[in-house]
Amino acid sequence: MERISVKNYILLTLIAALVSGFLTVPLSLYLSSHFESKKSVREAKLAVLRDTVGYRYIFNQPNKPGYDKFVSSYNQIFIVFNDSSKVIETLNKFQIIRQNPSFPLSVNNEAFIELIKAMMDDLEIERKNLDDKFFEKIMTVGE
Repeated sequence: MERISVKNYILLTLIAALVSGFLTVPLSLYLSSHFESKKSVREAKLAVLRDTVGYRYIFNQPNKPGYDKFVSSYNQIFIVFNDSSKVIETLNKFQIIRQNPSFPLSVNNEAFIELIKAMMDDLEIERKNLDDKFFEKIMTVGE
């Protein structure tokens, strides 16, 4: 077995350290920016869901305080949930129902509930303790 000289040993150690640095730094930068981006998107989605649900009671009352916040959050659904076809499809259905006065209030409320459920599903928020009766009782858009 051949012995390695101290010079070659140091050289091999330096090369190994440089190669590992060149591989791990870009990889860790990519991974951290990727996860930070996902975190930012999730936070934006949560904010829109929170504001949409929080201000839903003034959906049909444009003169009430907070109406502008509801409209703002509602209009942001297309942007922040654009990667979720289920949310966009549910939002489109809700808008069709809202624009047609022949639909009764119960249909409007059900479409709104389905929109909220789709947003919660996209965010992977558990709904096991929130049954349909809860949503029907709480998540209405009013007259």
